[in-house]
This record gives sequence, C-alpha cells and structure tokens, in this order.
Amino acid sequence: MEPEHMTRNTPQAGGATPSSPMLRGIRKPDFFVVGAPKCGTTAIHTYLSSHPDVYMAKKERHFFGKDLRPAGYAGPHNDLDWYLDFFKGWSGERRVGEVSVWYLYSRTAAQEIKAFNPEADIVVMLRNPVDMIHSLYNMFVWVKDLTPGGVIDAETKQALTLEEALETQERRKAAFEQCALDPAFGRNRRAELRLFHTDVAMYAAQVQRYFEAFGREHVHVILYDDLKRDPATTYAGLLAFLGVDPVLPERFEVINSNREIKNARLHYLLKTHDSMGRIRHYGRRLVPVSWRKKVHRWLMDLNVRRKPREPMPEHIRTFLRDKFRPDVERLSALLDRDLVALWY
Repeated sequence: MEPEHMTRNTPQAGGATPSSPMLRGIRKPDFFVVGAPKCGTTAIHTYLSSHPDVYMAKKERHFFGKDLRPAGYAGPHNDLDWYLDFFKGWSGERRVGEVSVWYLYSRTAAQEIKAFNPEADIVVMLRNPVDMIHSLYNMFVWVKDLTPGGVIDAETKQALTLEEALETQERRKAAFEQCALDPAFGRNRRAELRLFHTDVAMYAAQVQRYFEAFGREHVHVILYDDLKRDPATTYAGLLAFLGVDPVLPERFEVINSNREIKNARLHYLLKTHDSMGRIRHYGRRLVPVSWRKKVHRWLMDLNVRRKPREPMPEHIRTFLRDKFRPDVERLSALLDRDLVALWY
C-alpha cells in the first residue's frame, strides 16, 4: 500500500507554495504526471483541467527528458521561456501541473525535474505492459509518422504488423539512432514520437528512478485497472494526494478510444510539415489563424473513425507476457501490490 502523502506542498497565502515559487513572473508547476503512455493520462489531464483548484498546462509539453532528443535538436523544447509560457494562464489555483507521458521512460527527466523543482510531486500511471504495448502500437499506426525507426515504412507508407514491429525493434532503434546523429535530421524532431519497443513497458526501473529522486511519499501511483474499474475513487485518491478538495466531474467519460484513418493521403497532407507549411503560407493571407486551426481540426476529426482494436494474436500475447513477467514481479515488490495476480 502507498504511504500516506506528506504535505510539504501545502499552499500558503497568495497561492504560492514553498516548492513552486514564481519564476520569471510565472508560477511554475508543482506536480508532474510523468506517464507511462496509453495508461489513462489523457483522462486524468481532462479531469484535472476541470478542477477549480488545479491549473493544468496543455498536455505533452515534454520540456524535460533531453536524452530523448536527437543530436542537433533546435526545437522549442529547449527554451525555458517557451515552457513557462504554458503556465501564464494561472490565476491563483492551489496546484499547478502538467502531463508529459515520456518523462517516465526518460533516463534523465526525473533529475531534470528535480533540479527545476526539488519538492515537486509526481504522479505515475501504469497499465498491464502487454496491453500498453498493444495500445501504443495502434497509436503509432494511427499517427503514421515516417521517421526512420518507426512502425510505418517510409517508402510504402504501410504499417508493420505488430509482430513485425516487435521482431524488428532492435534494427529500428539502430536506424533511428543513426539518423538522429545527423544534426539536420534532429533540428525539429522529437524522438519520443518514434519510441515503439518493449523497453517502454519495463516499468520497474523507471518508477524506481522517481522514488529515488523525490521520495516514495511524493510519488503517487495510479493503475489503469483501478481508474477503469472505479474512476471516482481513483480520482478522489489523486486529489487527496494533491491536497485539493474532492471536486469530481459529473461524468467520467471514455477518453482516447481506438481510432483509424479514413484517407491516408489527406492525413499525410494535414500532418506533414511541408504540406502544412505551404497551406499556412497561402492561407494566412486569406484566413485568420483561429479559423485555420478550427478548419484543420475539423478536417482531422472528419478523417477519423472510431474502431474497436483488433485483438492481439495469442502467440504474441504469450511471448510478451513471458517477456514482461520478471519486470512485473520486481514492480510488484516495489509497489507492495501483487501485479502478477492482477495482470496474469
């Protein structure tokens, strides 16, 4: 069972806390939902964003985790002012947070967050690793990113099957790492968007990093199973950890159900930087930016249909269960909860 949360982040007068002073005139975050991906983080972000005492930045800022960026990266995620800008909307809420799902997997994010805010609280969300890998694979198929090392063949634009993706994961990792050494390749690409391999679901060492950096009492672990089975109680437990009033949503709706693309050509047109760059170049002369964003979102939504996820082939499920079991046993000991019984 989790130890009782120690309230060193108790808000004081004026809305600031000892762990979250103003930085460059902006209230910096005092808690971080660090992942893992496909474990209910979008739902938690949605619920927290509706809480009157919680300010949430836009999801997936990924300012921390510099080990996941290619060599030569020159995108905005290295800019502190860019990051702090997402918290400018704070208006006195007791807690300030953000959700970035690759912080958990990153080898460096825990210490980077620790340096940024030594007394931050951490929320970890976990799921049966076999199911997480299956969901992650389907997400990358949906995203259709063509970066070398991904699950989409850059020439055919066809997705690898789940079995092919697993069989080629070492080769794909090597291909991406080789490309990432090229500064031109790495200028504006975020490596975490291509990370499909089983290492992502080896949770034990990832969780241990945060326990060691922040202390067990300041790391709150949520299991996807609990969130799905009893969202009200699970979410109330998170609010208690954060020290805010138990204000619950009227409804706990399903977020991020499985999707598929209707028209691949339209999807690539909307997603690729070159195509959208040309559209923005001509569109800005004719259409206000707010309208362009609405039209872009409308076209993206129009090109998507909800679809039940194809079941995982049984031989792949057996392979993954065997692969993950030693790590699940270590995680069980770490969390003092029998996850083998829950997930196996």
